Amino acid sequence: MNKKHIVFIILLTVAAMLIWILGEITLTFLLNLGAKASIVWTVIMLAATLGLSVWRCCRDESGKNSRKW
Repeated sequence: MNKKHIVFIILLTVAAMLIWILGEITLTFLLNLGAKASIVWTVIMLAATLGLSVWRCCRDESGKNSRKW
């Protein structure tokens, strides 16, 4: 992994946490939804963050897949 990938992962993590917190505030205080909605929101955010991170880190700068499998 090069420096660009590490910076991307750190920025992605910070952005995901901010979006998650805003979503939790919205679900809890504005929409008055229960714990199930919070769990679903958390799973969606984790899956999206992991998916985006893996997709971005498994390709090289030219846009082609850097893994040969």
